[in-house]
Amino acid sequence: MKQIDDYLNQLYKGLYSSEAKESKKEMRMHILEVVNELISEGKNENEAIKMAINRFGEKEYLNVGLYSLFNSQKKFSTNLTKTGIIAFVLASIIAAFLIMLDMTTFPKIEEAIPFTMLFNLTNTLFVLSGILLLSSLALYFSHRKKFQHYNFN
Repeated sequence: MKQIDDYLNQLYKGLYSSEAKESKKEMRMHILEVVNELISEGKNENEAIKMAINRFGEKEYLNVGLYSLFNSQKKFSTNLTKTGIIAFVLASIIAAFLIMLDMTTFPKIEEAIPFTMLFNLTNTLFVLSGILLLSSLALYFSHRKKFQHYNFN
């Protein structure tokens, strides 16, 4: 069964998510089912394994499916980046407005509430944009590493 494990390890190289592990287990189970059927038909184990792997699919064909998975993840990462940039720009605009407004415009505490609310909103947006941008950067490098493991057509 080492041939099956080698085939699957090569196919799933660089994929560490729980979905990938689950998919790999299912794929192994299906290949083993085919191997057992072929053995019951009279093939020896090595022949059955080779035939099952060939029936299951060429690596190039399966890589196309993995490519589409990576591509959808890349789109998610791009949307995350766009959202982070929008949050950062919005926070910057509000911060510039607050700097122009200054606390001296609000001499009494009751009147400073809108200023405080805008200040807190600005801080929240800056933190949110930082989290989104760092997450998208981590996803970018993760996807880049995965793409290097495969030769997509």
